[in-house]
Amino acid sequence: MYRKKGFYYEKTILLFSIILTLSLCSCVNSQTANTQSTTSNQQTTTDSVSEPTSVPATEQPKQKNKGTVSGKYDVEIVTAKTATDFQGNPAIIVTYNFTNNSNANASFLTSVSANAFQNSIQCNVATMMPDVMDAQPSLAEVQPGGTITLECAYSLQDTANPITVQVGPLMSITNEVNAQMTFSFKNN
Repeated sequence: MYRKKGFYYEKTILLFSIILTLSLCSCVNSQTANTQSTTSNQQTTTDSVSEPTSVPATEQPKQKNKGTVSGKYDVEIVTAKTATDFQGNPAIIVTYNFTNNSNANASFLTSVSANAFQNSIQCNVATMMPDVMDAQPSLAEVQPGGTITLECAYSLQDTANPITVQVGPLMSITNEVNAQMTFSFKNN
């Protein structure tokens, strides 16, 4: 009888972990406008929304697009490209490099919080077609010392105002931001 209760307890924890993992792509860590304004920004230009397009780098002010999260994970915000989600709405796909410096296997979505903000409001996670973006690497376990490149997609409110991407600890009382990059759109 005791083992049976433990079995259900373990299943409940596993189910909770799976739900938490899937919801974390939306990057739970909310930031206020004040926190955003105190962190240095980098402006990068993106193309109009249509086919996925790379974000060309331009000369930018100094910005912290790399950071160590919780002393265990190195995260770099690499690039962004505009795309269209499965419903035809504008989206941005952000590419990250995730290095696990901890002593145990870890995945991006269960180790850090990555958020995108537009107009000071957190962007929702965008659902992309598999031929546009592969979401599986964000869930992949990375062994200690390993690095993986992955992508997360976020819905855009518009294509005129910049997007700020922030990475920090999965759970934080202080809303610490370890890496941040801002992307702007070209005016057509």
